[in-house]
Amino acid sequence: MSEQRILVLDAEGAVVAKHGLDEVAEALDCAKGCDGLAWIDLTDPDREQFDVLREPLRLHPLAVQDSLSGRQQPKVQRYQHHLFVVVWDLVPEHGVLAVSQLFLFLAAHWLLTVQHSNGNEPTDLEAVLDDRRDEVGDGPAAAAYAIMADVTTRYTHATADIEAALERIESDVFDADTREDVHEIYRIRQNIGHVDRAVSGLNAALESGRDHLSELAVDRERLDPYLEHLIDGLAGTAAMADDHSRSIDAVISSHESNVATRQNQDMRTISALAALFAIPTLIAGLYGMNFQNLPLVESQFGWAVVAVVIIVADVSCYLIFKRRRWI
Repeated sequence: MSEQRILVLDAEGAVVAKHGLDEVAEALDCAKGCDGLAWIDLTDPDREQFDVLREPLRLHPLAVQDSLSGRQQPKVQRYQHHLFVVVWDLVPEHGVLAVSQLFLFLAAHWLLTVQHSNGNEPTDLEAVLDDRRDEVGDGPAAAAYAIMADVTTRYTHATADIEAALERIESDVFDADTREDVHEIYRIRQNIGHVDRAVSGLNAALESGRDHLSELAVDRERLDPYLEHLIDGLAGTAAMADDHSRSIDAVISSHESNVATRQNQDMRTISALAALFAIPTLIAGLYGMNFQNLPLVESQFGWAVVAVVIIVADVSCYLIFKRRRWI
């Protein structure tokens, strides 16, 4: 079920009014009157809800279409009447990091946030904005920064979890006595790919759209250092994700080498066991042909001599195979 609300925040960040989507014009007037911010928060919206907002907010149809499709790369795009930001959030889902997209529309005195829950609990953006308000102040750009900073914190946590998982799997891969978990290896690889694309995409988007965000800041001098810090942090996380990508490639290569080595060892063991069984089978086959002139056929204890020969031949072959570590 979709959620929708409009909160009007004053210059101190306090909620001074609440409106429905059909009252967006009143919410904008109220925000301008108190020099505050009208925040429209949508979760799993449909086209009808966007149609209500398009005219009073003058939303660009391409940005609306992107928000409804939910399949966009991270970006900061400037339209005539508003700024459009796409952020990839990372949500743990059955041990794998799933990508959840967050869309931000912002202009003077208003912010529109769009979340697609995909069956997960949506992020409490109101709590996020409250936590960061003392740092960066108010206004749409500060609110957008607070949301992106919260997302990048999850990037950092995900990267730390991947680092710990890589250390565990690397110790397994390079331990001859341990069989590494192939499902764990490819789960880590999938998570690294999601983190790498999310972080590098947002980093590139903010690098190119930093000035657009700064233009909407109520206090640009106050916000700019935080944006710079956010971009630097994303660059560092992107570099770490790239290192993780190379590390997991090395782990996969080592794993494949281990698999090939184990398969070769298995083939040698199977061949050695087949040779051990072949010796008595061959001798028994010869004596089972009922030829009259076979050695020891007429002897009372010929069967015992043949049995001893089989045992000696098998033990000798076993010792040879054991020395060569085929068994």
